[in-house]
Amino acid sequence: MPNLFLTSGAERFNNPKEFPWTIPFYPIYLAQGAALGAYILKERSDAKIAVQYVNDDLGKDFLAGLKKGLGDKASSSIVKEISHEITEPTIDNQVSDCKAAGADVFVQLTYSKFAAQGIRKVAALGWKPLHVVNSNCSSIGGTLAPAGLDNAKGLVSAWWEIIATDPRHQDKPRVKTYTQFMKRYMPSVGIDDNTATPGYNNAYMIEQVLKRCGNDLTRENLLKQATSLENEQPPLFLDGIKVSNSPTDYRAIHNLQITRFDGANWIPVGDMVDLDGMAS
Repeated sequence: MPNLFLTSGAERFNNPKEFPWTIPFYPIYLAQGAALGAYILKERSDAKIAVQYVNDDLGKDFLAGLKKGLGDKASSSIVKEISHEITEPTIDNQVSDCKAAGADVFVQLTYSKFAAQGIRKVAALGWKPLHVVNSNCSSIGGTLAPAGLDNAKGLVSAWWEIIATDPRHQDKPRVKTYTQFMKRYMPSVGIDDNTATPGYNNAYMIEQVLKRCGNDLTRENLLKQATSLENEQPPLFLDGIKVSNSPTDYRAIHNLQITRFDGANWIPVGDMVDLDGMAS
């Protein structure tokens, strides 16, 4: 059964040779982590970094990428590295340990629940690090609002999708269409909760693939069309970020935008990052 456009950036899913029927969609976590590491290095070349990550493929891939982005400074700049299990009720003590290590940069590579805990705990401790979270934890409605928007101010992450409530994008026809869709079919989900956005973009991409198949709706042709995409623009992708892949490399998204939260919206920082040199 073809598995089209996984909303996961785990490295193991980009394996056309052994698993040709599994086609990823998210930017590879390794490359995302490398982009965050390069940003930290640019902002604070003498940073003392504490990393708190979830002990699974997501956390480990992001951590490997972060170290790649930090390059030769990874071993000297990371002063604390601590993992947690997804079953743990809280990571508050780990956050305290990270502060105690003397870090001035705090990186969380985890899921929304734990990122929200971390944001709240950092504020409660009166700690003022450069706080970085992976893209999976950057939903305003799903992570930042529960943590407290004031607490999340200054947070850094990476984006490739549009947030429908962002004033810079609200007037775009494709964003208005999404807002109307959500109000009609998913009224219980807040428009600022971007956890629904990947499903909407995925549905669009699957529609494009089926259209390209025409009347040849065989498994083989479906795979061919899904793995020969070129400059597709899902409706809720930032301008300049398009989808391309090939039968030998299933990576679909090749750039992203570093962003900083200003207390209400995610604001772009610098130019878009090219991920192609960071993915391996």
